Amino acid sequence: MVESVLEEVRGHVAESSKHIEHAREVLDDKCEELKDQSKRAFRNMRHAAEDLAEDTGHLVKKRPLPAVTGAVVAGLAVGLLLGWMLARRD
Repeated sequence: MVESVLEEVRGHVAESSKHIEHAREVLDDKCEELKDQSKRAFRNMRHAAEDLAEDTGHLVKKRPLPAVTGAVVAGLAVGLLLGWMLARRD
């Protein structure tokens, strides 16, 4: 009786270990896929940032006054917003 129960338990453990191994393989595959996707997205963002910096450089060379004026206005807006937010916090 005890031996048959032990054999049945061994069978359940073996079956469970197969399911666990399969789940581990699926998770490993998904992790690799997500890692590859994140590397690709980071590479694309880096290229986009480089293109933006290059385009901005050309714009500043082509039309320096509007570019500098826009940067000053944006800086003032961010500074005022941060100052207002920090003043409200106190």
